Amino acid sequence: MFHKLTKTLASIVSLMVVVASLAMAQSSKKGGLDDTITYEQGVVTTMDNTGMATVQTDRGVQYVVPGKGLKVGDKVECTTKEGQTACDKAS
Repeated sequence: MFHKLTKTLASIVSLMVVVASLAMAQSSKKGGLDDTITYEQGVVTTMDNTGMATVQTDRGVQYVVPGKGLKVGDKVECTTKEGQTACDKAS
């Protein structure tokens, strides 16, 4: 009887360890929305001849981003995720 109870408890604990480690791995892959993505608004201040746009955000930060479809003076919404910034024309 004691052997059967010990075996059952060991199985339950092992299962809990596997489930907990999978849950931790899944949450670390997702990352928090606030930790990895930032949103800003700005204005295109310059365009160069290679198609890159300089964007000045409302906070005063400047980004150089691909400017396809943008022109100087356009209002844009910028998203920064994992160190990469992209700006799209504001709607």
